[in-house]
Amino acid sequence: MMKLPGVLMFLLVLGTAESACNSTCSTFCDCSNHGLTSVPRDLPTNITRLDLQHNQITTVGQLDFSRYRSLITLDLGYNRISTIGSQAFYQLSNLTKLRVSSNSLRNLTASMFTGLANVQEMIFYKNDISDIQTGTFNPTPLLIRLLVHRNKLTSLKSGMFSGLENLQELWVNDNEITNIQTGTFNSTSELRILSLSQNKLATLRSDMFTDLKGLKYLYLYDNDITSIHAGAFSSTSQLGILHLYNNHIQSIPSNLLSNLLQLSDLKLSYNNLTDFPFEQLSNVQTISTLKLDNNKMTTLPSLAYDILSSISDVNIDNNPWQCDCRMVDFKLKITESSPFENRITCSQPDNLSGLKLKDIKLENLFLGCLEPKIVRFERSGNVKLLQGANILEQVVCEATGIPTPTITVIPPAGLNTTAESNGIVTVEENSNVIIQNIIAADAGLYGCIASSPIGSTFAVLSTEVVNPVSPPRFTLPVFAGSVSGAVAGTIAIGAIILAIWCRARAKTRFVALSTESDVDLTTVTQL
Repeated sequence: MMKLPGVLMFLLVLGTAESACNSTCSTFCDCSNHGLTSVPRDLPTNITRLDLQHNQITTVGQLDFSRYRSLITLDLGYNRISTIGSQAFYQLSNLTKLRVSSNSLRNLTASMFTGLANVQEMIFYKNDISDIQTGTFNPTPLLIRLLVHRNKLTSLKSGMFSGLENLQELWVNDNEITNIQTGTFNSTSELRILSLSQNKLATLRSDMFTDLKGLKYLYLYDNDITSIHAGAFSSTSQLGILHLYNNHIQSIPSNLLSNLLQLSDLKLSYNNLTDFPFEQLSNVQTISTLKLDNNKMTTLPSLAYDILSSISDVNIDNNPWQCDCRMVDFKLKITESSPFENRITCSQPDNLSGLKLKDIKLENLFLGCLEPKIVRFERSGNVKLLQGANILEQVVCEATGIPTPTITVIPPAGLNTTAESNGIVTVEENSNVIIQNIIAADAGLYGCIASSPIGSTFAVLSTEVVNPVSPPRFTLPVFAGSVSGAVAGTIAIGAIILAIWCRARAKTRFVALSTESDVDLTTVTQL
């Protein structure tokens, strides 16, 4: 009876023989770390696995693998390969996995992969690849997994991934990509995982991820992203994991996240966000992780509490929270039952710095806040608005208050105009109201509303257009309705509007209600 140590030695020798790098190996030949400068020619022709890692091979030619047509797995990693000749793998129709990582390849072309009709996984990470020619992957229609990370790609081009209708994983992270052309992913509708992290992307356009309807994982962290266009993720409705941390994102566009109803993991840590649109997550029932730490957020609306309370893994640490009247509604909902409540540390005002929001008395949140006041709502000079003139008529609506009030302008048409609006009347960030391309119908009453969490105020201004051809569009019902929507609960404004409207209607020409610089609510009442 053979003793145990002898059995172990026998098995060890048998295993070594089966995987040796010579004619004695069986289905698997281990030729790694043998100092080879070329593919050996004396291996059994029926081998299915060949490991050539950590050798000194520099070139792969057409005849190198012609003897080994049964190969299923081929590993050429960690060599010095800079050239793969045309049809080098032509005889390997059974190959399903090809690994050429950590070599010196500079480009990929279609001629390299002719014959690999059944390959499912190709690994080319850590090379010097700066170009992948159009049509490169046409010979590999069954490819499922493609790894090209840690290379020198600067752009992803339309047609680069043509022929990959079955691709599910694409790893192009840790390159130098600054641009993704429209149509890059037109042929990869099966894609489930897309890693673009650790690149140099600055902008996410709305046409960048079209046709990725099945995408579930999108990694965009560690880029230079400063802006995201509206609709950037409109085609990726199945997205579950979205990582955007370590960028320079300042804001989230309207409705960017609203259609991501399968979203479960959203990470936006280490950006420059000043606020976050929590309302966009109201209909997302699947989210379990939300990371917003290390941004520049200052306040949390009441809705934010409801959203954060429904998420199991939340991090909102290290934001410069302003613990003033803007946080009152949020504070009222704190029950100290959720971990995130204990992580909101105040930065401002100075007398509350370092304190937890949950520990601050409600009345102290109102200290330092001032109600909004309109200090100026006037035209620049007495220039009349010329009908049809392609000129700019500048009007200034300036307001003060703590926190800085939001300014809304109501033109004669009755449509609210804010700092983000575009059109005939636009309010700029510096509170300048620009009126352009004036026509007669634009004459009438203009309203300016300044509002903040602790109140609102209102002022009006009338304009005229030389040679009017139609009456002003600013009817009393339209004006009153717009104002009531913008300043909820301000009952006195209705009476003010009525008095001003009646007086203005009696005149044949509209004149400015006031030429004084201080046109706040009190001034309007006296008029």
